[in-house]
Amino acid sequence: MTGTEYGSIGRELWIDASPEVVFEVVSRPEHLREWWPDDARLDAPTVATTGTLTFGDPTSPDAKVVALQVAESDPPDGSPSPTTDTTTASTTVDIRHRVAARVPLAEVHAALATADDIARWWTTVTIGDGALGGLLVTRFADPDGVEIGGFDLRVTALEPTRIQWQVVDGPPEWIGTRLTFDLATEVDGAGTSWTVVLFTHTGWREPGDFMSHCSTKWATFLLSLRDLVETGSGRPAPDDVRIGDWH
Repeated sequence: MTGTEYGSIGRELWIDASPEVVFEVVSRPEHLREWWPDDARLDAPTVATTGTLTFGDPTSPDAKVVALQVAESDPPDGSPSPTTDTTTASTTVDIRHRVAARVPLAEVHAALATADDIARWWTTVTIGDGALGGLLVTRFADPDGVEIGGFDLRVTALEPTRIQWQVVDGPPEWIGTRLTFDLATEVDGAGTSWTVVLFTHTGWREPGDFMSHCSTKWATFLLSLRDLVETGSGRPAPDDVRIGDWH
């Protein structure tokens, strides 16, 4: 089979559920492992962009990775499509923070660009590839070393003034959301040069206690990032600032 001479497989299945429910289950990454193999991870692309479907541990050389592209995504009755870029969808809510450091922009960029440097301000258990398209894997533990969670992040932008990750695995509330660090240089009235970090965590489907907790934690980690670039020492987990009963 060569060129564009590809065949297709079509099947019809009757399901005792509404079209909206079926659309939700087949189109949102967090539902994938509820009906596909439980080691499947979907990096959900927007329409006409390329994403990946991974089977197995994404950090293992034995993982099977398939490139895929969403050709169409038409929700029933005009309901919002999860393959629409969630950074601009009006149905989502966002976390936003601003912090500035008295160091050159390149030094802040470097602290965001590799697993080793991210491990110095966010969580010490950070591995993977910080290059464009790479996968970063983070894990968090309590002071006793007991794992309490983590996130798998696809690097979707790596530009001189912007770094962005998309969450492909982790808590359901995080999957599909995007973490963006926009960098800029500003000079204050005294002539001091600052690198400003505008951080956004976009694509939350609804506000809630967990989002509020994560927003506060992001503030502490962004201060950890600032301390790292200004003093050489951050406060990554598990030695991060505890803000309450959820750590």
